[in-house]
Amino acid sequence: MTFAQTFALVSHRLSLIFFGLATVAMYASDPPNLLSYMAAWKAALIWPLAAVMHLSLFVMGLLVFALLTRQFQRCVTFTPLVGALALTPTVLFSEWLAGYLSNGVYPPSVMQNFPFYFLSVQVFETVFIRFVVPLTDVLKETGAADSGTRSDRHILIGGRSIPVDDLHHIEARKHFVKIKTEDGEIEQRARMSDILAQTKGDDGIQPHRSWWVSQHARPRLDDDDGRPVLRLLDNTVVPIARARLEEVRRWLEKGFPAE
Repeated sequence: MTFAQTFALVSHRLSLIFFGLATVAMYASDPPNLLSYMAAWKAALIWPLAAVMHLSLFVMGLLVFALLTRQFQRCVTFTPLVGALALTPTVLFSEWLAGYLSNGVYPPSVMQNFPFYFLSVQVFETVFIRFVVPLTDVLKETGAADSGTRSDRHILIGGRSIPVDDLHHIEARKHFVKIKTEDGEIEQRARMSDILAQTKGDDGIQPHRSWWVSQHARPRLDDDDGRPVLRLLDNTVVPIARARLEEVRRWLEKGFPAE
């Protein structure tokens, strides 16, 4: 994503509500047991500061990976790694602050609590990307200025903002996805379900659990040794699950707009 897109996304009203609720949830659950060592108002200071620090470092990490991707097309944005790198100084700072506010009574517990914090962040990140980001329309709004006659919609894949019109097909490979766009191929750690949640029915179809095909790939129904497949404009062969064959046929019968 660009800096403008990133800033617009994290400052959006829905994003701020989500961040606030996540912070309140951590304060209320009190996993490090801060309330046993200090007043409630002091504990209430630590969580917002930690949330702001982690979010800032995480966004900086994504922007660094975005710059690297521009230089090296096959650079993989491993978001859990970005999250861990952002979380480490955040936890260390929060532990120090807890000790300071408790006058040295709070016992350091970085090693015990870090795995819990990391898993919690992964859960919050998944919910944010899958459910909050599509509701903000930030990527749509920021892409409008460059859209011309093209669709102004973008989808977010592991910190990247990709125009829907640039997508050709996506193949899931274990924990990664291989994305074919107008500009080439991208390999990204992401879940297919998170990507599909941002698309619309007219954008493309999922003929197989491991594949998604865009209308811009100009797919046609073909046969490969008796198996139904989609053959794309670049001659990529995409398998079709038997249970989805009729759905694929109906989608193809709609036709595609001229490009």
